[in-house]
Amino acid sequence: MRISISDFKYGLIQSKECRVVKPKVFRFCTFLLAFLTGLNTVEASASNLTSNQNLIVDCLLPGKVRKLGINRTYIARKQPKKTSANDCEIRGGDYVQFDRTTIASSLNVWQQSASQGDPKAQFFVGEIYEKGSGGEPDYESAVLWYKRAVKQDYAPAKMSLGRLYEIGLGVPKDLVKAMNLYRQASGLEDDEIAYASVFENIRQGDLQRIEQLEQELQKQRRRLQSIERRSQVLESDLKRSNQTRAKLQKELERLTQDLEQAQQAQDRASIEKSIKVAEVELSGESERNARLQRQLDSALGDLAQTQQKLASIAPSGAPKVALKWPSFSAVKDKTVSRVPAGSIVNLVGAVENFANVESFEINGDKYQLDANGLFLKSLDVGNEVIELALTIIDKTGNRSSTDISLVPSSDLNVVLSGAGSLTKKNFEFGRYHALVIGNNSYDMQKGWEPLDTALNDASAVAEVLEKQYGFDVRLELNADRDTMLTALEEMRKKLTSKDNLLVYYAGHGLVDPENDQGYWVPVDGSADSAVRWISNASITDQIRAMTARNVMVIADSCYSGSLMRSGIVTLRSGLSAEKKALRLNEDVKVMTRVALSSGGLQPVIDSLDNSKHSVFAKALLNVLRDNDELLDADSLATQVAHSVAIATQDNVQQVPRYAPLAAGGHQGGEFYFAPKRLVSD
Repeated sequence: MRISISDFKYGLIQSKECRVVKPKVFRFCTFLLAFLTGLNTVEASASNLTSNQNLIVDCLLPGKVRKLGINRTYIARKQPKKTSANDCEIRGGDYVQFDRTTIASSLNVWQQSASQGDPKAQFFVGEIYEKGSGGEPDYESAVLWYKRAVKQDYAPAKMSLGRLYEIGLGVPKDLVKAMNLYRQASGLEDDEIAYASVFENIRQGDLQRIEQLEQELQKQRRRLQSIERRSQVLESDLKRSNQTRAKLQKELERLTQDLEQAQQAQDRASIEKSIKVAEVELSGESERNARLQRQLDSALGDLAQTQQKLASIAPSGAPKVALKWPSFSAVKDKTVSRVPAGSIVNLVGAVENFANVESFEINGDKYQLDANGLFLKSLDVGNEVIELALTIIDKTGNRSSTDISLVPSSDLNVVLSGAGSLTKKNFEFGRYHALVIGNNSYDMQKGWEPLDTALNDASAVAEVLEKQYGFDVRLELNADRDTMLTALEEMRKKLTSKDNLLVYYAGHGLVDPENDQGYWVPVDGSADSAVRWISNASITDQIRAMTARNVMVIADSCYSGSLMRSGIVTLRSGLSAEKKALRLNEDVKVMTRVALSSGGLQPVIDSLDNSKHSVFAKALLNVLRDNDELLDADSLATQVAHSVAIATQDNVQQVPRYAPLAAGGHQGGEFYFAPKRLVSD
């Protein structure tokens, strides 16, 4: 019977001969395994791998044979790794073929290393629980494992944990904690992230206000207790005084009757004397009684005032909205903010006295306030005015609404200059590579309408990257599924930690509403079957498995926003050119996994006015061609988004988005475009 090299190699790995302690046999096995692995690599690379073999899987590699002393060898524990199915097979690893349906099968690969303290494995375990792996997500368990990795300063875990705090999954929603985690992962200072200081100021202001109120509350409570005790004493004294007065009054009445009945002068004189004494005592007690009554009335008045003050101090006042970002001004009867068209605006504010809030709504949709009463709403600003109604429903059922307007402006009032000109002597940016894919030739019989501009877009992008920025470009036109996945896999194998990779895709895309998963559609994809589609998860798995230092994805397709991690976007937008220049030394060393999409979760425009480029590609090409300085991706995204918004102002709103790549392993770095003249010798 003939067997393949891979089958023979796998059998040899499992054989007892590779576990013996004899040095000669050990060396022979090691040599034979290395030789067979090399043959298998050649065999695999020479053959046409199926696209499924290029997908990234959770692989449990066999333990390496290690030597202890002179005469003893042992098998080390199995090592988990994210790699392609083919690579896992070649190296004799264990994995479940295309199985993402159970948490147990995924945990089998990473759990042991995670339990032994490996932060990367802890992060992957957290991600497995967050995704649910075919079942319901377990966010509480995800938080637990992310926190363990965060304790070891693992940046991707900070990003993921920050997202859960931002949304409120598995933990109470806390925007300040989310922002701090994002900031720590990015290595930015307190004042370097847009909105960070706003959040801090809101919470600090609330904390100070609450502390002051608590101090006043305690003071008034102590005063109330003192008044209550004094009132109780006064009430007791007044009661006894009333009893004494009653007794004296009765005694005086009795003496008066005795006086009327007395016959002898001596008896009448004695009774009259007793009457005078009783009258004096009664008068004195009446005065004391009146004084006690006045004191009690005063104490009760103080008591009522103190109780009223306590009621005003306690968080029982009417809740109201306090807007913090962006800046608003009163225009006639409206509250208005002017913002750049094409921008993504984070509306930041707080609800004061939020303990009395039953629910909070933005344009009729319920919004969960965080643990501090803060709210953040990311808004895509195109060319139309955005009208928002911020509605509070308190616990008594009362509704109050604050109406605001965000008015788009055609002026781009943001920093766009990047970090300025630098030379190769200043920084080593590494080698630049690009995988550019453009798909036009879709088959109407398979349910996809052919596109007009994707090939032109991809070819033009490839040209400007190669000629102006010195990229080593691989251009794939009208690529099928196997071609696209193979190209990604070959990039993953080829690139090192000194490399930068840009992946550009122009073609059809969609989001499957059943699993909320985004897809790129190769030219051999059919609209009625997902078999030939390429999921965002497959794309990001390939990118995360790369050792390349910086990777950026630019996607010009419908629904391409599903590539992004939902979260606080454009963290670096508030950085000045000087700040960006100061951060360059750190940015070029930190792993970057970011994405720029042509839109959010809506369809995007292919072309306008018979242009040979899509609206997005035209804006992207213009920015890249006009730039002659070091350009960071955040500034690129800002300019592109603004240009797209202006170009589509008479059509469907389209707002490009820029954010960390969802589940891509972003560690807070930045992708830079360096014109050839800046890095040439």
